Amino acid sequence: MRRAPDFARLQALLTASSKLRGLSLSPIAYSLLNQPRLKPQHLRNFLSTYKLPPSPFFALFLKLKWEDRDRRAEARGKKTARISVIIKTYPRDIVAMILYLGTLEKTRNPSMPLWKKALFPNSLKRARELGALKRAAWIRLFSKHVDILAKGYRRIDIPERGALMACMLLECLPDPAKPRPPGKAELKSQFRRLSMECHPDRSQTEEKTEARDEAEGERFILIKKAYDYLSRKKT
Repeated sequence: MRRAPDFARLQALLTASSKLRGLSLSPIAYSLLNQPRLKPQHLRNFLSTYKLPPSPFFALFLKLKWEDRDRRAEARGKKTARISVIIKTYPRDIVAMILYLGTLEKTRNPSMPLWKKALFPNSLKRARELGALKRAAWIRLFSKHVDILAKGYRRIDIPERGALMACMLLECLPDPAKPRPPGKAELKSQFRRLSMECHPDRSQTEEKTEARDEAEGERFILIKKAYDYLSRKKT
């Protein structure tokens, strides 16, 4: 706010008025002005309610506060957009799992505090750090987060952790509202599709479908283990 062109005028109004300098605002009145939550069209009633002098200082202060709030919101929006662009470069299964765990927490808490703190990067640096992780590191991160979710929300319906990680790798995550494991036909179909996509013996001239942080052979091994794990649970 100090960078605003009218900030010097605001200071001048305060300096010129001994009444303003001697004012003591209640916590509620201060919060309404400082956050700000007070709309400019309600300023007259606000001054009357809290018995404040009708100085142009308040209108200017409120104007600068709203402008500052709008600037900050715009900056946050731009940063979030840039972070989202980085996230879209993550492997498909990783992006799907990030969104899945957010939706899962949302069933119990719409604000998703654990998801926002641990999984969705709040800075470009963190987004790039996460983008450098290999799937094994992602699995550890997701497994830890599932445990935190289970402890934080006793009544949340979370699939068994090992099965959930396997579903992520096979790109067949269950419905977060009614988690049901995939059927045998879906498992087989997903395994065949992904095996063809990342089998180490495929043609070296074939163009890759996504950027990967590990060799295709390593991903193929993870997919095979996931398929075997879920297949055993079906028997």
